[in-house]
Amino acid sequence: MHGEKIQFKTLLLWLLIVCAVLGLGSYYFAPQQFDSAVGMIGSQFGLFASVPGQLTLSPQVSKSLVMMQQGDFSDAANAAEQVLSASSHYSQSDDMAAHLVIDSISISTATSSVERNEAISSLIRTYVTASSTPLYQAETLDNLITALSAGDASAFNMVAQEPSLARFLVPTSTSASITNLARYSYSIYPTSAAAYLLATYPKVGILMYYQQKNDPVMAEKLAQAETLILQLVNVGDNLLVIENQSTSTNPRIDITNIGYDYLNRASLLATVALIDPSYTAKAHAAFQQLFDYYNVTRDDSGNSYDILLLPVADGYLWEAQLMYLADPKTNADLIESDLRAFVQTIQKNQVIQQGQLVAINAPKIVEQGKQAVEAQYGNNSWVSMKNTYDLYVSLAKISPEFQSFLISQGWKLSQ
Repeated sequence: MHGEKIQFKTLLLWLLIVCAVLGLGSYYFAPQQFDSAVGMIGSQFGLFASVPGQLTLSPQVSKSLVMMQQGDFSDAANAAEQVLSASSHYSQSDDMAAHLVIDSISISTATSSVERNEAISSLIRTYVTASSTPLYQAETLDNLITALSAGDASAFNMVAQEPSLARFLVPTSTSASITNLARYSYSIYPTSAAAYLLATYPKVGILMYYQQKNDPVMAEKLAQAETLILQLVNVGDNLLVIENQSTSTNPRIDITNIGYDYLNRASLLATVALIDPSYTAKAHAAFQQLFDYYNVTRDDSGNSYDILLLPVADGYLWEAQLMYLADPKTNADLIESDLRAFVQTIQKNQVIQQGQLVAINAPKIVEQGKQAVEAQYGNNSWVSMKNTYDLYVSLAKISPEFQSFLISQGWKLSQ
């Protein structure tokens, strides 16, 4: 299985939450942009639109989808390759579904920038050729948006070469670019991934300005952002139910993507909880849904899927970070429990977790000083990276297990 490869998707998604929480680079969000967020994601975009009819696929393609849904990525890719090698015997929908299976697996399992760029290039080609199959064109866009989530320059440059997508990119704002592309994807065919991704823009706004929630003007803007996020979570939830009922025609419904859908949903509710404490329990329940999904999902032999350790580990760390930002004293027990579970999850399969370890250890460079940080991450990156570092130091003071983990990774934990 490809599960033994470093998961590039988890690195991208982890960087997205850190960028959002701490305002890194192109995630800059000015207060006046709350108003444009409302305009970008308003009801005029048909967020409650009905889902188009499902497709009929051949048994061979459906078999490939089922194998991917079960986490058997190697056999799923092989089955899809067999379809493409005999494409004259299959419908266009079969052909597009096979391409998307291969592309989805490739972007999820890329271990290097070369593999990642090859996967992105293939996704762009699939997007262009899938215009007659809206579902697959939208899902291809959803995968591309994931590749852009960390503000990766090479990914942006590749997408910018496709005229039909370049118009949605905003060079100075990753969050605006993601929102534009997600809105476009949703207009092609509504998916749960696009609905959750549409909440990126208001989510970033809350994460950057929640500490000003007592200011009357800012409180109103934050309330608008909360409303948008909750609407989009509701839409995503309804679509996820529909998607789970159509697994034989939906290439995106594999166990990894379901895990990340649960993770993104939980992070949205936890972000809302920063300004509306009544959502703290709902956010915790949403994270628990992810953890329960790992515990009950088994292969035919009754074994759990190691690949689900990726979103699960992220879930424990993300909840700990967001609950710390919300109220470190009140949430101390939950934070400590999450960090202990995070360390235990990482230790279950460190081969699977290598991509996460790279991302988690990124702020350690702060210990080398400002010059080293800006040489690695660019000008104006010092404050954001130092904030990330300080957050980890604070978390380590709550959890001895997390502190020991960071020290084992070479952290000095100086502040």
